[in-house]
Amino acid sequence: MTLFGFGFNGFGQLLPDSDDLQKILHPTKLNIGCTECEKEGVSMVTSNWSTTCFLMGNNEKVHLQGFCGIEQNRQKQQISTKFPFPVQCVSFKDEELIATVPNYQRCFTWKYTESCTKDNTPRLTDVKRISGNEELDCQLKCVSTGDLFSVAITGDLHAGEIEYSDNFIFRPFDLQVPVNQVSCGKEHVLLLSNTGDVYSLGLGSRGQLGHGTSENENIPKVIEALQGVAMTTVAAGGWHSAAISAIGDVYIWGWNESGQLGLPMKNAPNQEQKKEQSPNSEKYKENPPETEDNKQTNIHLTSEVLQQHNDKKDTKNVCINITQNVETSNEEQRTCTLQGTSQPSCLEDNSNSDVIVLCQMLPCLLDFGDEVMVSKVSCGSRHTAAVSADGDLYTWGWNEYGQLGHGDNVTRDVISPVQYFKDNNCKVNDVTCGPWNTIVTVAMPTGTQ
Repeated sequence: MTLFGFGFNGFGQLLPDSDDLQKILHPTKLNIGCTECEKEGVSMVTSNWSTTCFLMGNNEKVHLQGFCGIEQNRQKQQISTKFPFPVQCVSFKDEELIATVPNYQRCFTWKYTESCTKDNTPRLTDVKRISGNEELDCQLKCVSTGDLFSVAITGDLHAGEIEYSDNFIFRPFDLQVPVNQVSCGKEHVLLLSNTGDVYSLGLGSRGQLGHGTSENENIPKVIEALQGVAMTTVAAGGWHSAAISAIGDVYIWGWNESGQLGLPMKNAPNQEQKKEQSPNSEKYKENPPETEDNKQTNIHLTSEVLQQHNDKKDTKNVCINITQNVETSNEEQRTCTLQGTSQPSCLEDNSNSDVIVLCQMLPCLLDFGDEVMVSKVSCGSRHTAAVSADGDLYTWGWNEYGQLGHGDNVTRDVISPVQYFKDNNCKVNDVTCGPWNTIVTVAMPTGTQ
């Protein structure tokens, strides 16, 4: 298998030897920067905004590349460490790497930000589970972290939050079903039960919880709109969410400011605009376009408007259009939509309509075309990627750094196949979205490297 990456490379997290190459617009074979590591193969990839982690060597070694070093001396670095025995899952938390250990009631923690200046190896940390007034030994299977939450699944498939000081403290959720998978976004959490139900909790300001409202949830709540359809995978992005059903359908919900849901967005470029904005076009070279992608959008929803939305009793069958002020860098006014329906049928024709989907409050089914079954999905901060059972890669959403892999930085609100892999007869097996970049695992054609 070969790793390819594209998107943000400002800290060398994709191509560590590149000289100030911030944007990688085309899929590019990754230089892991460790010959020994490349020979051993990569079993897991995870990343934060500045660093990428590769787990390899029978799950006994991690290699990091990107922004490392202590706070006052941060710089592009490549560092590796080896665990004394195999680990199961790795995740970034603040400035540490957490690694769970199979069948062992401890985790490794590695303060990788200090590894460039002094000897600093991973240390074993006890894991304690809170049960009433007792602290019991506990084994963690996997961990997922975001800005607000750190959530783990235990060996016996209980899910809960973890706190970390000298030890890990696991506080189980009041959830009476086994949990197979967890994914944390910036401010929300998705849980997948062993029966295929999806639960969510956290902040719901942009509909990322999928309950048809913008309310927060302090405890896991089942997404009723998905009940009856068994899910096999969940993925939480910055403020949006996705799930794959047992028959390969993709459901998606949450914030759509940059088209990350594959639904109509503000100023979506048409096909002719995409050609003109390609880095290979003469118009682009003469006058690179200013896009909406790099403008910070602040959403102001009044409490009265949100209450009106939340008071709707039948959120599955109502589409609420709300005219509101949205501040961008040029302080323009525009009309936005809170979409409280599982089917965005009122938005089928966007070519002659001013209606856009800002927030999709309930899961909606994405249309990949006939006979496309999706096997993998991953969400970045404001972009989404999916892999079909046939090995094709699709991306959509924010594309300021080329994280969609189409050779340009044009943001797209439609599901778009990444042509590079088709043209080179490559089969994509897996995809991992960092906040602003994308990494894929690819089976190369016979006879190529």
